[in-house]
Amino acid sequence: MKKTLSVILAIAFAVSIGAVFGACAPREEILKVYNWGDYIDEDIFDDFKEYYADATGGKKITVKYDTYDNNETKFNKYKSNRKPDYDLICPSEYMIQEMLALDMLSPLTRNGDGGYTYVTNFDNVVADLRDETLEYEGKKINDYAVPYMWGTLGLLYNVDYVTQEEVETWGTLLVPSGTHADKKITMKDSVRDAFFAASLYYYRDELTGLYGDSAAHKAKVQEIADRTDAATVNGVKNILSAQSGKLYSYESDEGKGDMVTGNLHLGLMWSGDAVWAFDEEFALNPAKINLAYYIPREGGNIWSDSFVVPKYAKNSAAAEIFLNFLCETEIAKRNMQASGYTCAVQDAIDEYKAELEEDEMWDSPMIANTGRGDRAGKPFAEWYKAMYLDTLFPSEETLARCGVMKFFGADNDAINDMWDNVR
Repeated sequence: MKKTLSVILAIAFAVSIGAVFGACAPREEILKVYNWGDYIDEDIFDDFKEYYADATGGKKITVKYDTYDNNETKFNKYKSNRKPDYDLICPSEYMIQEMLALDMLSPLTRNGDGGYTYVTNFDNVVADLRDETLEYEGKKINDYAVPYMWGTLGLLYNVDYVTQEEVETWGTLLVPSGTHADKKITMKDSVRDAFFAASLYYYRDELTGLYGDSAAHKAKVQEIADRTDAATVNGVKNILSAQSGKLYSYESDEGKGDMVTGNLHLGLMWSGDAVWAFDEEFALNPAKINLAYYIPREGGNIWSDSFVVPKYAKNSAAAEIFLNFLCETEIAKRNMQASGYTCAVQDAIDEYKAELEEDEMWDSPMIANTGRGDRAGKPFAEWYKAMYLDTLFPSEETLARCGVMKFFGADNDAINDMWDNVR
């Protein structure tokens, strides 16, 4: 199980103090990383010192680690200051497309044979995420990005207040009624995630007849996800505007904690937030298991975050060695366990999934003897285990109703303006 919040905060404090003292080192001995919060096992930074020394013949390195809460925060920092002092950043796939369009990234170093000079573990990455055909405006994504984590967008909900039938549709979140409308719902403070979910709900009638045809359904989800015309933007704006007055909050990270404490019934969440909440609840609230995750039947988003080297990085060689380090199976598994998200290294996924399937927590009285009866046609304990594992390791059936976010392109400013007006 992952660390509880108090342990994570203690570790973060210790690492931050170490970073302050490490700041006196020469710049070539410092690796500056800018990443999402709660998204890495910070203990690996000490392990990297030894790894780096072995790779470089004894050279020293200290990791200085800063965090942001959403893609837009990170991007705005780069857009307003084209030379921020970071060696690695970890944007989502659509943001990588935008950064490539603006020539903000450096390509990974290649050797004479065309292979990676430093990231020799790249083949450890899940095959779909390292697909050589992935490109944007003629630039191959794999020339610039090393996949780190991936997951889905869906609903984290309290089973005592939200039924299985209710989570079958995004409408329960976007058009809340009854007790849900009494400030018991939270939304991600993310224009992309909100727009994606609201678009699928707005065009739900186009999806209803496709539920029995997974290929057609997936294609339609992607088509809807790519719509950025004025009619779509206006329709989404109306949905989100009506919802805003009934929300508890727009949040980037604290919503999962509010779900654990029982303050909220329902939230738009990334899958890793859901797994974090499951484990935190298991550790802190043993009397009852309340939280579950589901992607509504209309469809959802499958996303990936990758590390990239900014164009003005001052220690790019160290950055690429760190990327190779992140692709080590054991390191990837530790980061997955610490964050709750699904890593991009296939062997780490396979190992951790096998371990979880046999984990003794499934026999715990908190899960096995909840007295909940059946849910979705299964005994609660059986349903809960399947739900947990599908959140972290989505099945083909789940992924078949998910699309991928892309850069909004020329409509980006209009959609961001819409979001500013809604919030």
